[in-house]
Amino acid sequence: MDDVFLQTQQTQTLTGAQFPISVLVGQYTPNLFSYMGVPPLLGRGFTPADAPGGKGNPVAVLSYLFWQRSSQGIAV
Repeated sequence: MDDVFLQTQQTQTLTGAQFPISVLVGQYTPNLFSYMGVPPLLGRGFTPADAPGGKGNPVAVLSYLFWQRSSQGIAV
C-alpha cells in the first residue's frame, strides 16, 4: 500500500527569551511519524483529536536539537 504525507514550512520568530530567534515551523499531516517509520522520542505524535472535524489545532512537536539547545539556554 502506498502512503503520502503533506507538509508546509515557513520561518517564524520565537520570542520570550532574551532575544527573539528565527525558527523553521512546519505543518504536517497526522501520519508524518508513521510514514517516516519513527516514533517521537518523548511525548506523543499527532492524534485524530488534534484535528476535530478536519480542522487542525496548534500542536507542537519539537526537534531533539531544538529541545536540547533551548533547555540548556543555548541560542537556537
